[in-house]
Amino acid sequence: MKKLISTLPLSLVAAGLATTAYAVEVPDRGFYVGPYGGVHLSLDDWALGDLQQGSLTINDGGVIGLRLGVGFFQWLGLDLNAGYIPTTASNDERIHALETGLGVYFQATSGRVGVYAGGGGGMIAALDGATGTDTDWHANVNIGVRIMTTDWMDVRIDARHIFTDGLDDNAYNMELSLGLDFWAWREVDDTDRDGILDLDDACPTVPGVASAKGCPDRDGDGIRDDEDACPDVPGVASAKGCPDRDKDGIQDKDDRCADTAGKAEFKGCPDSDGDGIPDVDDKCPQKPGVPALAGCPDQDGDGIADDDDKCPTKAGPAKTQGCPDRDGDGVLDDDDKCPDVPGVKEEQGCLPEAVRKFTGAIEGILFQTGSATIKKQSFVVLDKAVAVLKQYDFVKLRIEGHTDSDGPDDANMKLSTARAESVREYITGKGVSADRLKAEGFGETVPKAPNTNKKNKALNRRIEFTAIN
Repeated sequence: MKKLISTLPLSLVAAGLATTAYAVEVPDRGFYVGPYGGVHLSLDDWALGDLQQGSLTINDGGVIGLRLGVGFFQWLGLDLNAGYIPTTASNDERIHALETGLGVYFQATSGRVGVYAGGGGGMIAALDGATGTDTDWHANVNIGVRIMTTDWMDVRIDARHIFTDGLDDNAYNMELSLGLDFWAWREVDDTDRDGILDLDDACPTVPGVASAKGCPDRDGDGIRDDEDACPDVPGVASAKGCPDRDKDGIQDKDDRCADTAGKAEFKGCPDSDGDGIPDVDDKCPQKPGVPALAGCPDQDGDGIADDDDKCPTKAGPAKTQGCPDRDGDGVLDDDDKCPDVPGVKEEQGCLPEAVRKFTGAIEGILFQTGSATIKKQSFVVLDKAVAVLKQYDFVKLRIEGHTDSDGPDDANMKLSTARAESVREYITGKGVSADRLKAEGFGETVPKAPNTNKKNKALNRRIEFTAIN
């Protein structure tokens, strides 16, 4: 019997845990029935029957029994119990006793756990054995805890202090028990009556569905309506409940490329080449490019896409399909023998022979001494220059005036500039466009020879023609 008493509590715990399926809350109302088992302490202080008339005492013993109860509210219940107390007297003679009782308990709950305290009363009867027969009333106070293991069963631990006139000298008797309650009928809190317990219901006052943890979900996408940006259209959590066909986290209504996953910075469109231009706007989506060319590459930065550029690594104008032509004469630099002076194709980019005769220092252009007035004898030379300029109308010239070192520097600079302007005015007066000619004076700053004698000074007093772009 002692072995049975010692192993019974462990067996009950194991049974309860073994049947645990999921945690539910303590019922508000219901009926339950279940076994319990435990121990009585200090039975030797009992005076059941005529035991104490002699020298015999009662050994501590166990108890096994059955409880029947009803829960009126989650915090209030009534318990009826009947138990068998097998024990022995000090002479090893067996004693059989029966306990019955009725009690009320007050319970505080938190989810699946209820902690309670209560009290009650009943009878303890010695049926036969060393004590003979006797019946004593008893009262008790108790505390305990019940833990719901499934929606129909709980494990219950109870400790009660028993008061009875069968105790000598107001001695105490403790009964410790462990049991199971099986709920034949139960009700739990479901305020919104949606079939989901308030304990598990994220929206306990509003009817909802299990897939949204008890909250409303009109579109059935598993996202509760109060967190769903599109509560009437099924969507995904990553897009706050709105449709997102390509699953890139951008709602379809805001996604320029709703069927192709992309980035938020491009309004849901991809950028395959990583050039910062979304594929939908990129004419070269597989090659990093520049915005000015709609995403196409331009290695030389000349504004012409590499695919359209005959010289993709050398900057050039569009009229030469991206190849360089520094002098703008239509002859590409690679083919131009004179890449810095406008020329003609027939001369491989150089000036025609007739024009070359009128570049550099022009002999025969003379001025009045200390003046910008052109001498008449110079008109023949100038008229030939006019004829050549009219024949080759693409040629542009810079007319440069130079002096010797005689006289003040400032005066020489002004004189050289005035003489260059005089030549320009003469040529434009003969019908050559003014925008093809530029006059500039250099004074004595660019001598051709040292100003040490008359011959050298005469060389330094000159007009030069230089072809320009």
